[in-house]
Amino acid sequence: MAKLGSHKRPAVVRVQSQEHAHEILSVCHQNNWQVIVGIEPDEPENIEDVNTLLNPQQPSVSAQVKIGRNEVCYCGSGKKFKKCCLSRGSQSQNNILPFGYKRSPKNLLVTTMTRELFQPMRLYYRVHNRKKLVTQLKKLKCVDYYEESDEWVILYTDEAANIQLGLPPEKVPQEAQPLIIARLQMLGEQAMVIDVRSIERASKILEFIHHHVPRKVSEVTHAAIYNQLITADSPESATLVDFTEIFNEQNVTLIDPDKTIAEMEEIAALYEDKREALIMVTDKTLENSRKLLPKIEKFPVYLYDEEDELYHFEAMCRMRQVIAMQHFNGNTDFTVFDVIQKLFPETQLLPALKNELNLISV
Repeated sequence: MAKLGSHKRPAVVRVQSQEHAHEILSVCHQNNWQVIVGIEPDEPENIEDVNTLLNPQQPSVSAQVKIGRNEVCYCGSGKKFKKCCLSRGSQSQNNILPFGYKRSPKNLLVTTMTRELFQPMRLYYRVHNRKKLVTQLKKLKCVDYYEESDEWVILYTDEAANIQLGLPPEKVPQEAQPLIIARLQMLGEQAMVIDVRSIERASKILEFIHHHVPRKVSEVTHAAIYNQLITADSPESATLVDFTEIFNEQNVTLIDPDKTIAEMEEIAALYEDKREALIMVTDKTLENSRKLLPKIEKFPVYLYDEEDELYHFEAMCRMRQVIAMQHFNGNTDFTVFDVIQKLFPETQLLPALKNELNLISV
């Protein structure tokens, strides 16, 4: 039987709150134990497996997770395992198989192998010179080209090893290496998309590409976020996530910050008194913030002031993740307004709402 807390036999615990779940995850991560954390507020807590790890003399039972040659590959390509990562000489579960899960009464909340919540994002790039872009990619040791699927991948090695994700490269299980952290696809001569499995990876890859590919060769224009956390009724079913289907343009809601600003300016122009105008603009902003987010949002991204823009990008994505977590926990009416209320006292609500407008405009 595999060792408890290992990749093949993760610890399984049940807690009643998200706070306790984070505590359990923190302890397990510090000890490099793999764990499945279930959050079930109405059920009694059971942390026997973690206690067993802390005190090896205590008994525990857990289940093994395996993948067959004819099952869908864990890397998320959609191909059978034997025709994908297995044929490349990798027996790993690679990028897509979660490091851990949080269990709800009906499904599993999936995380990546580097311990981020699995929340798909897509970065959109305008390509000014495809030939030079390919040259730049070939210079990077961490980038590989898969001819069979006609895609480039960024591996968590070499130059990309300096990317700070939830788990450093040396802590990734040997059987999961080389770990794919991003997939790049060329769309004709003038466009490229990069698919990643977490908001943390999106931010880090955005910064990574910005540093290694000149803007005159290719530059980011938009990002899209899936406003739901990926769940699955089993680890194997988590491999069925299809980025092409998720980010089909027919499913995506385009956020136009210029339109939002113009709408606010029109409202303000109706009132001579600036205070009254501000109140009406605030009311409209509050009204908008109470609306449920679209399932998939696509918004502009600018990196002229890299540090500032990356901060706003990360903050906007993090806010969406907080909302997605609330929806996962059953609070399906939770909105941006609720996040702002939790973060800011009433006296700071207006500045916060103004900042939310800025976040949307990254």
